Amino acid sequence: MRAADAGEPAGTAGKPMLAAIDALGLDCAAVAVVRYFGGTKLGTAGLVRCYRAAAREALEDAGAEQVFDTVEIEIDVPYDRVAQVKRAVEPPEIALIEETFSDRAQFRLAVRTGRVAALERNLEEWRIPFRRIGGA
Repeated sequence: MRAADAGEPAGTAGKPMLAAIDALGLDCAAVAVVRYFGGTKLGTAGLVRCYRAAAREALEDAGAEQVFDTVEIEIDVPYDRVAQVKRAVEPPEIALIEETFSDRAQFRLAVRTGRVAALERNLEEWRIPFRRIGGA
């Protein structure tokens, strides 16, 4: 984590903005606040309140999204095995990214890294061929 006051009095900008990020339980976030002097001197306490509030409002307006490391797995099966593959899809740990139907059914799954080994064991047990597209 890093915070900078960028020319403001020490501890009046960066730390309050970092506190706003922490208060929302976020990581991998960045906040920038631009302040224009409007003729009113806020003092250090006023600066702290304004920077914290501006950062909090910006973060709340932006929203948050949970992101997990995933591995993509591609599966190519005959139609009589489609239901078995569909039962393995358990959002959000195993999410269906794409499905294509031609002479066979093809599925592309995004699998959280913690669930990859278990899914691969199941697919092997069911004798369903698969291949990893990326990830660990």
